[in-house]
Amino acid sequence: MAYLTESDVSFSGNSTNRLVSTSPNQERKLLYGIFTYYSDRTTQRRILMRFVYNKLLNAAGRGVDVRFIFGIPKTEAEKRLILEEQKKYGDIIVIDAPEAMNEGKSFYYIQQTVGMMDNGTLPNYQFIAKGDDDMLLNLRGVMDKLAEYDPNEIVYFGRSHPTKFENFGMTYGFSITLARKIAAETPDEASLRSYEDFVMGGIVVKVANDTKTTWNFIDDRPQYGGWAIPVTKEVLGVHNLKDTNSIWNHLMMFETL
Repeated sequence: MAYLTESDVSFSGNSTNRLVSTSPNQERKLLYGIFTYYSDRTTQRRILMRFVYNKLLNAAGRGVDVRFIFGIPKTEAEKRLILEEQKKYGDIIVIDAPEAMNEGKSFYYIQQTVGMMDNGTLPNYQFIAKGDDDMLLNLRGVMDKLAEYDPNEIVYFGRSHPTKFENFGMTYGFSITLARKIAAETPDEASLRSYEDFVMGGIVVKVANDTKTTWNFIDDRPQYGGWAIPVTKEVLGVHNLKDTNSIWNHLMMFETL
């Protein structure tokens, strides 16, 4: 528990991200960043997600690096606990932005991870995606679908609002070409202080020049109760996981993945 006993610790994206374990391959298919924050409940989720994604869903074998995305926490205690977790697992990326969903965390995630690819902190990725820590992604379905797309083209994958372009914040992603266009933007901080789905959708519309591809990442058939229930093992499914115990109730759905 080195960080808990030190009298002073350095906590920033730059210092914390140097501890990220990197893949031996210099190019990976997908960076899947799971947005989270520090609490007892989310700590339990992360431990279980590591097992599910890395052991059951074979993320590394599918060319996926799963990373947990934090902003800058508000308390010294949280900073130290995040550093301890990073030292143990090496799968945390800290974004130099406040730990708040609607203050630009999604934009800064794209911008700063692209920067970390360029400076060698992270491998090169063909696609960058985000998800929330209360849902579980069908990696096989998503990776099979991504194989159909060229990362050198403008690709947005996720869902959009039926009448206006607005990202569905639970999970979505971009080809590296589109991610770089997003990262090159310089929005003022005030414009980022709004609903994450709306802000990111607006940025994508601005930079994509109407050439984006959108495909339904989420099975959302009304007869199945909204988000989250894959109808078959083939569907691109997202499981809504509001509490840790519910993850175990859904694991059988991944037996053949």
